[in-house]
Amino acid sequence: MYYSLNAIRAFDLAAKHKSFKQAADQLNVTPTAISHQIRRLEEILGSSLFKRKIRAVELTDAGKKLASVTTSSLNELDDVLDEIRLNQQKLTISTTSSFASLCLIPIVNLFLDNHPEIDLSLRTTEDLERMKKDDNIDLAIRFGDLTGVEQQHILLSDPVDIYAASSFPAELANLAGQNLLETQWKNTGLPTVSWRDWVNETDQKGVIRQFEQEHQVIHAALAGQGLALVSSLLVRNFVREGWLKPVTVKDIQPQSPSLGYYLVYPQNIQPNGRVEHFVRWLTAALV
Repeated sequence: MYYSLNAIRAFDLAAKHKSFKQAADQLNVTPTAISHQIRRLEEILGSSLFKRKIRAVELTDAGKKLASVTTSSLNELDDVLDEIRLNQQKLTISTTSSFASLCLIPIVNLFLDNHPEIDLSLRTTEDLERMKKDDNIDLAIRFGDLTGVEQQHILLSDPVDIYAASSFPAELANLAGQNLLETQWKNTGLPTVSWRDWVNETDQKGVIRQFEQEHQVIHAALAGQGLALVSSLLVRNFVREGWLKPVTVKDIQPQSPSLGYYLVYPQNIQPNGRVEHFVRWLTAALV
């Protein structure tokens, strides 16, 4: 049996106000329209819902029974509809903590200024997380070896190089006495990037210090604590400000694998318009 939602809303308001006129005013219709909707509902139910008086209406027993559930049911329906509507405006991005803090957060306001209708949420994790439908993640940005990644999913390549505080010399003859800062990835699936891959064990003559996060390595370098082996993208803003600079060490050439950032989409779900807007903006912003 089909029950009109408009008729149920009309009944709920009439029961609440004990007045067809007040219900009509709230729904911006005429009292006659309210009366017709309730009359049709009564015909379907085969039972009177109101006792109609000259200037007022009173609920019958059947009306009281129905009124006991209509308000809570309609409120619950409104809550679910609002939740669905708000989810259509939400954009959830998952990425690494270093990329979020050093690359995304400093510029994301530029995206939100152009798309105020989007409710952006950032989640950070170092894992190559498996995205499922119920994860509510629209897009993941991951760092790793780009070998084998489809071209359309590559955000940008990101070579690793040597950086130090502005007080350091721009060129060094060797690494003697230097603190060599590097990241020991929490995610063991990532290819190793270490000073040991760049210099011979017998020639390095420096002390390797390891951190769990790249942003920790960068802040150690900013504090003048040594030479950092880090992502060129993550230090870009610090280099522009003159706080960090690339350092050349004689006879040492970069040996990093083909690293960079790539996009991961939920399985079996087409990217929505919010994701497409974000990817286009981010691709241009990181150039």
